[in-house]
Amino acid sequence: MKKTQFFAILASLAILFRCSSGSSSDYKDKKVSPGTKQASLVEMFVPEVDAGDSSDIYIHFEPADAEVYVYCETELAEFDGDAIEVEEDTDGKWCTVPFKTKAAGSFTFYAKSVSKEWSANVKINPVISSLSITGSKSSIDIDESLKLNVSTNPSVSGSAIIWKSSNPEIATVNSNGTVTAVKSGKATITASTKKKPNNETDNTLVSDTFDIAVKGFYLDDTEYYLYTKVAGYETIATATATGYSDYTIEWTSNDTSLFTVVPGTNNEATLNYANNASGSGTLTAILKKTDGTKLAETTAKVHVFRFEMVALGDSIAAGYAAPAMGGEYGKDESLLEQDFLDAYNKYVKRRAEGSEDFDYVNEFAHPAIIGKDYKDQYNIRVRSYAKSGDQTEDLIAKLDKDFEDASLGTRKGEIYEAVDNAQIITLCIGANDILHHAMGVNIVTKSKEDFDKLLSDSFETFKVNFDTILQKLTGNYQQVLVMSIYNPYYYFDAAHIPADQVNAEELFGFIKTQKILEILPVAIEYLNKMNAYIKEKANENPDVTFVDVADCFNKISATEHPTYVNVDPSRFSLKGLISTFGQSIPIWFDPHPRKVGQDKIAKLFEEQMGD
Repeated sequence: MKKTQFFAILASLAILFRCSSGSSSDYKDKKVSPGTKQASLVEMFVPEVDAGDSSDIYIHFEPADAEVYVYCETELAEFDGDAIEVEEDTDGKWCTVPFKTKAAGSFTFYAKSVSKEWSANVKINPVISSLSITGSKSSIDIDESLKLNVSTNPSVSGSAIIWKSSNPEIATVNSNGTVTAVKSGKATITASTKKKPNNETDNTLVSDTFDIAVKGFYLDDTEYYLYTKVAGYETIATATATGYSDYTIEWTSNDTSLFTVVPGTNNEATLNYANNASGSGTLTAILKKTDGTKLAETTAKVHVFRFEMVALGDSIAAGYAAPAMGGEYGKDESLLEQDFLDAYNKYVKRRAEGSEDFDYVNEFAHPAIIGKDYKDQYNIRVRSYAKSGDQTEDLIAKLDKDFEDASLGTRKGEIYEAVDNAQIITLCIGANDILHHAMGVNIVTKSKEDFDKLLSDSFETFKVNFDTILQKLTGNYQQVLVMSIYNPYYYFDAAHIPADQVNAEELFGFIKTQKILEILPVAIEYLNKMNAYIKEKANENPDVTFVDVADCFNKISATEHPTYVNVDPSRFSLKGLISTFGQSIPIWFDPHPRKVGQDKIAKLFEEQMGD
């Protein structure tokens, strides 16, 4: 048997025949073969292995009756019993030597036969199980630096550590972990590294945080939010004076028509909104000696909102922007709005990084537009938890995780808090319950009847999921505005597609335009069923309002349609479906709204919102 034929079966055979006669870090002169001849060939095959894992060293030698010993001295691994004979071939013999790693590093494994010796290097990759930051103190003066130390188990080089400050305006941190104070305040320093530093595909991070205070006088936040329609809501501002003693604090509002300040104890003050106020002002805290001499001053923005709105759903609510596509047709940027795309990418990055700025919303998404424009600058605080690609089951999973039961002593999360405080919830969900079936393989392999069955099952699941979502979001006097799902391919038919493209066959060389035109009506049928169900449920629940985006978008003329939605049948070409990644779609085939479309959706929502 050839050596290459063994690799597929060696690991499983080694497990079946593994011995357990003891273990030792020193593996000395273990006899592999009881023969007496000089080996003419010895080969050893060692897979890369992670610290803590078990593996095997595979040994092949010729002839089969040669005298072969193996030996190794290391503190990095334990060897489990004797070498195990796996199989004999016509030329020689195979065996395995099982071992378990204890720490990262490398060691050499040897084999010898009479007067010859062979060796193989065993590499053990580190797997970081823990990371911790230590510092000699937790507060520093302005312009002072402090070196933080990080330790990992097992240890890794300093270049593998990524340092980050939560607030670089307060304190910065460099690649060596040196923190430099910029101005008074608080910052959290995070150090992280890959769990498997040498693995390009595994980006799992292990991290730790270290809170640092820059000495001086500062408030616990740089921005405060007041809500004029949230009963019982109270905002407390706390000032910290580090390095001072025998002082008093004077609190002031620059605009008492927006908010007032009531001093309290323990360096605290309560911020109260003025009746029917809306806008932003400045809170000032002045640190004084007991004789009235001014020592320091600090300020923060105070935002007074009429009410709060939460956006839930998929890419429409998140403000997804069609990206530039690769390939010949993708070079045409006539439908690309770069500022729209940049805003969306910024939004995604902030959310992916776990930014504490929960109020950052893609500025071109209709929730953000509503917050800015509704009723002549009513000033709504908008919090968006929409995510591109989410189906109804994804939103339920997100809410289930966040809406924990306080009666059981479990913590409720950020989304629950936002929903609980909100007066209006916008909901855009369901389109992906259908769209996830409309992938290339499904379109090619499924018949019209198959596709109908897929969507029929998805529709039944959608109804159950949609009911569950409404149950979670209603009953607390919020107004839930749920939009119908527009048909982005309203004009995607033979009449509006160039004649030379109707019988085109370009996508991966095996799909025709006719096939898309055949299954598209099936998708539209279920899209209409979903909208009818959404409307029915809205009519049954006084807390739910139906926003008929579909009806509005479906009435936009064929020439105006590409201005609102990134689908332009007149520019359609299946050749354009092939991109850098082999499965992307051109801009004129993208179902998402453009900026004009998002603005239209915002206006439709505003029309249904109460005062």
